[in-house]
Amino acid sequence: MHRVWGKPDMGRLRGRLIEVVDALRRDIDAGNTRDCQTAIENLSDSFIELEESDVPANYVVRLRQEQAGLREAALRIYHIQREEFLPSASAMIVSFVIMILLLLLFTTIEGPAETLVTVAFLTFFFVYLLRLLNVINKPFKVGSERNDDDVSLFLLYEFVVHARLADADLTGEQIVEIAEHLEEHEEAAEEEATEAGRSGEDEAPLTDLDEVLDAAVASVQREQQSESDRER
Repeated sequence: MHRVWGKPDMGRLRGRLIEVVDALRRDIDAGNTRDCQTAIENLSDSFIELEESDVPANYVVRLRQEQAGLREAALRIYHIQREEFLPSASAMIVSFVIMILLLLLFTTIEGPAETLVTVAFLTFFFVYLLRLLNVINKPFKVGSERNDDDVSLFLLYEFVVHARLADADLTGEQIVEIAEHLEEHEEAAEEEATEAGRSGEDEAPLTDLDEVLDAAVASVQREQQSESDRER
């Protein structure tokens, strides 16, 4: 559409789309904000540009449908993050775990060695079960809080690389590599911010996505330069 009709302003549209991803990161981190909804609504400014141009109306309608899909996805994530998975069942499991562990502490099974092995094994099993419940309750996490069990935002980060570096003429492999480094750098940056926040009174804010992306691009460029030097 931009190539044929000169609309919309691609720089602004890419910035608004990146803000949707960045706002979602902030909402997941904060847990009680809804900035992503505002960012999705701001996409309407670009659609208005199209409506005021010669772009066919059915093209704009399809984009509006995609915007509605974004709203639905964001609200679904908010709902999943807010709702506790079967609260009554979770309370029952926690109560069972506590009672079983207390009973095991006062139970002798044949000899001391057998008792220690049995208590250690069952303790590990039930404590890990509680950990799994925590993962189910909040499957979306960002930064240093995210682990391998949580839902990854990798595809969104890959989209950010596409939008931010659209004029860089990158290959698919390079975009994936930068997105992987972006995710790694975000976790490392959040760990540093968390450590810095512990030394002060205020909680460390979520690291800006642009800063993490710049660090990821620089890291990939250094690796590519090192590889080229070795080949020479």
